[in-house]
Amino acid sequence: MSMNVLLITADQLRGDSLGCAGHPVLSTPHIDALAAQGVRFAQHFTTATPCAPARASIHTGMYLSNHRVVSNGTPLEDRVSNWALEIAEGTNVQPALIGYTDLPVDPRTQPSLASKELRSWEGGHLPGFRNLTEHSQMGSVGWLEANGVDLGPVLERIKTRGMASWNGYAGAFDWLQVAKGTGSCEDAPPLPNGSPAPAAYPKEASDTYVLTSQAIDYISTESSAGRKWVLHLSLMKPHPPFLAPEPYNLKYCPSTLPASVRPLSVDAETKVHPYLAAVHAQGTGRPLVQNDTGSIDAVTDEELRLLKASYYGLISELDDNVGRLIDSLKQ
Repeated sequence: MSMNVLLITADQLRGDSLGCAGHPVLSTPHIDALAAQGVRFAQHFTTATPCAPARASIHTGMYLSNHRVVSNGTPLEDRVSNWALEIAEGTNVQPALIGYTDLPVDPRTQPSLASKELRSWEGGHLPGFRNLTEHSQMGSVGWLEANGVDLGPVLERIKTRGMASWNGYAGAFDWLQVAKGTGSCEDAPPLPNGSPAPAAYPKEASDTYVLTSQAIDYISTESSAGRKWVLHLSLMKPHPPFLAPEPYNLKYCPSTLPASVRPLSVDAETKVHPYLAAVHAQGTGRPLVQNDTGSIDAVTDEELRLLKASYYGLISELDDNVGRLIDSLKQ
């Protein structure tokens, strides 16, 4: 194999939410520089949603109708190849994964339906990759303590309510929705200055920072040993919870952000598309934005601006870490 390969993905990053895509507010200088030095596919669209079907298409090059991963939790059949398998079988390089793929193991490959590999689809399984990160440990007590997070009074809530993960899938409310200075397990109200509350952990302990650091270390180790490498860095953010660590929660002032574009009434919005009608019918089941009631109908423009400020902050955090990674490659 004549070259190294690095594939970086981010979860729920809108295609227009980059400076190089012409966004009027967001600052993403590192990703913009990467785009300027390469090729940006401005008309690229995902073949499917949500997460698992889209990832299956990325990794296999197939449409949903062919790979048959129709939803999160649907296994990718073991008979289906993927780019990591093709590289592993065609070269002497073993592709590595830092992060997750959200693809469950095919149950037909397991000796028993009681196999622990079938207990959860989070994190995921994709043949051909050597997984360098135990996804089930992301956000766990051990992970957070190892990265300098003072759990304080939150620790007991983690133990008693099972909220040991920050990825939003382990329960309706995970502890990272507890902002500094609050004692509530609900989304925190905004700060007195109107900015969204920060996450309870420092930016150096966020999954974006920790996973990027692991990628930097892995590349450095392989390069120093004179080995070619293939790495997929799969980052969670800006996926919810929309709670950015300091100073990213303060980077964008909610009151200065453009208002959301949406129909004037709930009734009008439900008629735009059947999916919107279904969303309004079922509700969110949890607060959509900080200090919200959980009702989509009741979300105000101010609340949506608050959500945007946190979301944009997470994107800036992502961009800074992409910059760290690119800088390390240049050394």
